[in-house]
Amino acid sequence: MLHVPDGYTTARDALLTLPTGQQLLHSIRTANVRAIISHDLNGAYGRTVDALTIHLTPNFAQLSLPQQACVIAHELTHAHDLSYANQNADDYRDSKGLGDTEINAHFNQGQVLREFRSARARFAAPDALAIDAACAGVTVFGRSVDWITRADVVSHLANGMYAGHVIGWRLGAGIYSDDMYTSAARPFHCDENWHTFRRVLPVEDEGEIEEIHV
Repeated sequence: MLHVPDGYTTARDALLTLPTGQQLLHSIRTANVRAIISHDLNGAYGRTVDALTIHLTPNFAQLSLPQQACVIAHELTHAHDLSYANQNADDYRDSKGLGDTEINAHFNQGQVLREFRSARARFAAPDALAIDAACAGVTVFGRSVDWITRADVVSHLANGMYAGHVIGWRLGAGIYSDDMYTSAARPFHCDENWHTFRRVLPVEDEGEIEEIHV
């Protein structure tokens, strides 16, 4: 299971009690991922280098337990996508852009926070209050709790630093198709679900109906 540095263990263990966290942490694609502290994140909370390596901010004390868990889930999503693609982050970005995996990661981050909210009663008072604050905040964590669909995520990303990666991505195919990104085996959004369960859509061509993969 994911190895995390000191300061993140409690958050990883809390993530393990949630449905999405259990599946991400127990996935064969993330079984050997190692998270380490990095002082070169330029203000980011985390960065996924390749399918086996996640960098986390040394400023973990500034993040509450649910926020730390959301960061872990976000980066694990990237690691899962990189494992499926058999690429490191640079090669993935160069060949696919960042749109697909960033939508996956931001969606899962919000899903984890909603699961924390549903499980609030199981947590001691300090962490329960931290869950309330995270869900009510105006940071990316607080906003993500309302991202119920991929369209919600895209609306956020399209107005920020990922705008060039999400606009026009897979036009007419999967960008908003939530049911193509989740499965019983993997109840979180990831590239593997899309490629495994993508539909065959009918396309009309001069009166004939042809089937194409999207």
